[in-house]
Amino acid sequence: IVIGPRVETLSYVLKKKAKPEKYPPTSKDEWVRVGEYIGAHKHIEDLELYLLDSEDAIDIENLLKGVANNRSIKNIKFTEAYPAMFESVIAVLSPFFKHNTNLREFDVNCCHLSKPFKLVAMILQEGSTLEKFCSFDDPETSDLDWIKEIDRILCDTSSIDATRQSNHILYQLSVYKDTEDGYSQRCVPFPAKLEKSLELNKNTNKAEVAEEKVQLYHESAGGKGKKRERE
Repeated sequence: IVIGPRVETLSYVLKKKAKPEKYPPTSKDEWVRVGEYIGAHKHIEDLELYLLDSEDAIDIENLLKGVANNRSIKNIKFTEAYPAMFESVIAVLSPFFKHNTNLREFDVNCCHLSKPFKLVAMILQEGSTLEKFCSFDDPETSDLDWIKEIDRILCDTSSIDATRQSNHILYQLSVYKDTEDGYSQRCVPFPAKLEKSLELNKNTNKAEVAEEKVQLYHESAGGKGKKRERE
């Protein structure tokens, strides 16, 4: 049931057209057992799940309850999941996002995710170490309001201390949608301040990032202050 292309990489494929050894679990016990396997093997750093062929969200929940126990996973990718099921996926994985201090990359592809920005904000609110998020699902209009929250989390300008304590880790936020001509494009332009925060966060010296944000947005610290924030 579980396939490892590399020792440190787990690829779990649930497509019916895949090879026999890649068939999905057929019982609740198998789903639980696979989840427990993933949760117990701390050498697993990359996890990719194809969820299309499981119509029962309970099966996925049983799998992910085990996955949530693995705090060594650095990169996780979900491909092709039903919308309702993916909402439950995120709920089950909440402890994973909260306690995993190794998570670096989260990729969501064709999961009909209607609120990718809300998902990112939720992960960041947990103090995540997430560096890159990528989604190829067109968000609904109401989700765009969460861009403001992400902007605040990455650079809270309410005070100098708040700016220093902001998230200086996330540097790639890619949410794309398909166009009629078959190409992908960013679903919406980001505010200039958010773009700047993402750019600054590429610097691996996070103390420097914090101080540069302070200089940009606080006049009392000798910076350009609020005027720059409105540009």
